[in-house]
Amino acid sequence: MCVQTIPPVSAGPRPTVLFVDDEEALLQAIVRALRKEPLTILTTSSPQEALRVLTLRHVDIIISDEHMPGMSGTELLKRVRNQHPRTVRILLTGGTGLDANMRAIQEGEVYRFLSKPVPPEELSRTIAQALHMGRLLRQRQDLTPRRR
Repeated sequence: MCVQTIPPVSAGPRPTVLFVDDEEALLQAIVRALRKEPLTILTTSSPQEALRVLTLRHVDIIISDEHMPGMSGTELLKRVRNQHPRTVRILLTGGTGLDANMRAIQEGEVYRFLSKPVPPEELSRTIAQALHMGRLLRQRQDLTPRRR
């Protein structure tokens, strides 16, 4: 796991984004592209390591590649949904078919799909939108009375 701490622009905790992809060069490019964003960026090339990271610290957004050895991105995001439902899930695809996308939506409740290569501006915009949506969902959950 690689942790990149980027200085905050404003006071308060920085949101944390975890990127999971078996291509180390892509992870390094993402870190470079987001170096000016007020985020804590975590990276790992292993879905199993991503699950371990999520048990150790709070992650606001997880962005996972679909095609990885050992576990697909859809399976990873399904597990994240079950174990960490407040973490926003995004799937990064390199040309996945419609069936795989539908499975990711149904099983992992994926917020958004991004296609490789993703332009840095689109990545930044998507992260900002996902953070906003995550805040809204948490507020709604906090305001909704729990059933007994």
